[in-house]
Amino acid sequence: MSKFDDLNFVIVEGRLTKDPTFKDFNNNSCVCTLSIAVNSSYKGKEATYIQEVGFFDIEVWNSAAKACNQYLSKGSKIRVKGQLKQNRWEAKDGSKKSKAFVKADSVEFKSNEKKDSIDDNSIKSEEIDTSLDISVITPF
Repeated sequence: MSKFDDLNFVIVEGRLTKDPTFKDFNNNSCVCTLSIAVNSSYKGKEATYIQEVGFFDIEVWNSAAKACNQYLSKGSKIRVKGQLKQNRWEAKDGSKKSKAFVKADSVEFKSNEKKDSIDDNSIKSEEIDTSLDISVITPF
């Protein structure tokens, strides 16, 4: 084992910017693509905080993909643990293209604070644990 082994591990938490995209392949596999926005801040000049937002694409496979497609929608808050991957291809004009994305090892569904109650008779999100770690149901 080298002193400088490579490490590729990503954790991001944010909200879906659109509904999941689901593709079912006829060979017993499927993929769900998620797009999330992640807010962050840093201290700028004169001790003021600068707000930034990053947008990340996430790939989730097989039974975890089915769970994401069934339970998530635009605005859902999630935490993703996985690996940074890169697709590379050559465009029709001969130019080289690439796109980075996160291949999820696990997706945790977080409670949606914005959706606390629909009416007076509904259950508030504070009363139940709405998180679900799908890494338990799907080995990658």
